[in-house]
Amino acid sequence: MLVTDLSGEPLALGRRTRLFSAAQKKALAARDGGCAWPGCTAPSAWCDAHHIAWWNRDAGATDLENGVLLCSHHHHLIHEPLSRWQIVVHDGDRYLIPQLWQGDPLPKHRMQRHRWHARGGPATEAA
Repeated sequence: MLVTDLSGEPLALGRRTRLFSAAQKKALAARDGGCAWPGCTAPSAWCDAHHIAWWNRDAGATDLENGVLLCSHHHHLIHEPLSRWQIVVHDGDRYLIPQLWQGDPLPKHRMQRHRWHARGGPATEAA
């Protein structure tokens, strides 16, 4: 099945292409609103689309379900060879957990989604 945005741009690219498309980045920006790393306030314009299941290491797909926005700093941090962190999807939500974590993620591990108030200022929420 081909998933597209309102203008017909594909949003599920699978393994056909490594880089997220402009349409996918817009969809991730609408969903995440900025860097999803807990406590980070970087807006979506400063973020990269990151494969949760990595493209090379995990043969991850270039799809919205496998993407999350991370600012450059946190994107580099998650890719460090000795990174202490990993991103997992559990019950449809994204969690940032320590590498050696056992069991289900805790609520405190949930990655943030930003929302914008009518006044134009950013705010974050855990859900």
